[in-house]
Amino acid sequence: MSVVTQPGGDGHTSPKMKRCNNFLCCCLGPDDPTPTPPSPVPEVPRPTSLDVERWKSSFDRLLHCTVGRKHFQEFLKSEYSEENLLFWLACEDLKEASENDIHYKTKIIFDKFISTSSPSE
Repeated sequence: MSVVTQPGGDGHTSPKMKRCNNFLCCCLGPDDPTPTPPSPVPEVPRPTSLDVERWKSSFDRLLHCTVGRKHFQEFLKSEYSEENLLFWLACEDLKEASENDIHYKTKIIFDKFISTSSPSE
């Protein structure tokens, strides 16, 4: 977050918080090498500086890191696009499915994300 001054109703300027839209900059502030989560995330450990540096160089590392994925999911919630990550996770789960589960899991993916009547379509 950064502070921006905006004119108040009385003609004076007052500090206002400007929302940051960059997930990684919210994890590490410019003046503080200690990571901070973009929003309060219950029961998810804070990422280390090394974690965040790795995520900056590889999105795949972020997605395959439990802590990174949870923080990224919280960020996506704030951007109203969490369903994109949930779709990806469902597809990743499908890759590991047994032959007996493939039909069942593809139906769930279709119903939840692809069908015109799905909540995430």
